[in-house]
Amino acid sequence: MAHARRPFADWLKRQTANPHASRIVALYREVARWEHEADAAPPLEQRERRRRLRRERTRPIMEQIQATAREALTAYGPRHQLGDGGRYILDYWPGLTRFLDDPELPPDNNAAENALRINALIRKNALFAGS
Repeated sequence: MAHARRPFADWLKRQTANPHASRIVALYREVARWEHEADAAPPLEQRERRRRLRRERTRPIMEQIQATAREALTAYGPRHQLGDGGRYILDYWPGLTRFLDDPELPPDNNAAENALRINALIRKNALFAGS
């Protein structure tokens, strides 16, 4: 979800009054809030609570994100940053919403990307070592 949110959040840094960007960022903030709420449950109840909250709260928010992404793509076209962000959401929709059906999956893969970042950094730094 971080990749899907990023173009809209970056646009808001430059132009704070954009309705599509602010709507998407606010909706993703709501998804994060409900995920945090689900994680606040005791460990034995966490899985069922996460399943229930995702079904009742997060799924409707994700549907609003999809609708807003369609609106942004239509309004700005695929060459604009916001239209491209909307197209990304629509193209990767099955992967972006897979977490809704499996309470064990996190909503984003930030932990995995952060763990792999060191490998990319080492590879970059060692590119011309010894030459």
